[in-house]
Amino acid sequence: MSYVLLDKRKHILLLQWLLAVAISYLLYFNDPEPLFSAVDVLILALLGLNFLLFFVRPEFFYRPGLDYLLVLFDILFLSLTIYLTRTATSEFYLFFFLVLILAASGENLKALLFGVLCVCIVYAWMVFRSEAFSLTSGFLLRVPFLFIVGLFFSHLVYLHKHEREKALVESAFTLELFELGDALARSNDPEVLYQRIPCLIRNIMGADACELALVEDETIVRRIFDSRGPEIPSMPVACSVHEKALATEGIHMTLDFRQDPAYRGKMDFPYYPHQTYLARSFTTLKKPTRLLVLYRRERVPWNEHELKKFQFVADQSALAIQYAYLLRELESQARTDGLTGLANFMHFRERVEVEHARACRKGHPFSIVMLDIDHFKEINDSLGHPAGNEILQRLAALLVKATRRMDVAARVGGDEFALLLPETGAVQAQSVCRRILEQLSRTRWEGLPSITVSMGTVSFPRDAATLDEVLLKVDQALYRAKQQGRGQACVSSEPEVIRMSDFCVGETDRPIAAREV
Repeated sequence: MSYVLLDKRKHILLLQWLLAVAISYLLYFNDPEPLFSAVDVLILALLGLNFLLFFVRPEFFYRPGLDYLLVLFDILFLSLTIYLTRTATSEFYLFFFLVLILAASGENLKALLFGVLCVCIVYAWMVFRSEAFSLTSGFLLRVPFLFIVGLFFSHLVYLHKHEREKALVESAFTLELFELGDALARSNDPEVLYQRIPCLIRNIMGADACELALVEDETIVRRIFDSRGPEIPSMPVACSVHEKALATEGIHMTLDFRQDPAYRGKMDFPYYPHQTYLARSFTTLKKPTRLLVLYRRERVPWNEHELKKFQFVADQSALAIQYAYLLRELESQARTDGLTGLANFMHFRERVEVEHARACRKGHPFSIVMLDIDHFKEINDSLGHPAGNEILQRLAALLVKATRRMDVAARVGGDEFALLLPETGAVQAQSVCRRILEQLSRTRWEGLPSITVSMGTVSFPRDAATLDEVLLKVDQALYRAKQQGRGQACVSSEPEVIRMSDFCVGETDRPIAAREV
């Protein structure tokens, strides 16, 4: 049961009882029969019906239909009351309906009450000026009766219009939230969200500027504005105007941003020509990581509705960013081998299929290299799996250094690796194999044994016509390298092999230079 429902229920019950008392008072003092009569029964019925309103469920008071039903019921009772008094003249009916029209057409509650008061004064003046005036209880009751009727209907109309305005504001806010949610849902890239969120929230909140500040290790490393904002260098949080906001849980607000000495001494203070400052910080592992800030150039306070709206849209934006990061991490885990950081088998196969389609379309070559570590099981059995994992990681790092950005290095099995080399023919692929074998022959890893690898390579379209044939022949080339003594690289469709023993062992290590395209 919300506060709004209880508040409206309270107002309507008070107004209904005020009107019921006024009607009962007018009927009782204009009753020609002093004993119990039909008028008294009508008074009791009216009071009983109003008493039943206490048992109506609160949510029904929020429905416009109940307002219309009550208005119709009250007008009928008022008309019946005027008729039963038998003292009201035709002028009284005229002023009665004038009050109803005035109450229904007004916009401001104070203006409505002032207008009703003026109508009552005019009615009293007209009756006083007429020859039929007499100082009776009927006359004394009709003037306040008109005022009470005007008060009732004016306040009821005001409540109804206020409810409509609130509904329009809420519907507008709902539309804004829908647009915000739709815009946030269109991208799962954190960088795209960083660019969209400040502009979206500035428009929703009607602010002059919006800023998203990113924090890493107690340093503001980046600031994104809703439009082309100032270039503010990275700085420690303690030197920034955002220090207070980042230390506050929830919303932080100030109306005297330019005059507050707590801000004036900060390094980035000259970049902000604003008066009103409203911020919401977000933490990860109890450390501030992001800050969303709204600015107004004039000293205009934020009302309660705006504060709630800002907190909601800021929280939704933070959830969208967090979801984008989680999705990126899941996608990375789905594509990446957890131990070595290289691509896994599924991602490697997808990239091979894409490259094969591109090569067929443009007539460009590509090559694949498969390699595995010789006698790797013996290393695991003698030194343990931690040493084996270290060797896998070192070999993965060596393969990354030996390839270009456009190449794909993958771990496709326990000790089996693969390289996809786009725009690479057979001669260049052999050069890559030679460099890897040469580097391994010269590398000594502290606390780990030296290793040799067997390699097989195939080039499309020279060695194979289809993708399945490419994958089959590279496996055959690797198998041939193992059969012929390991520690060597075999090229598909060629008898030539590149042996690791051909390189000098023990020379000074030197890095592998990446190939040029």
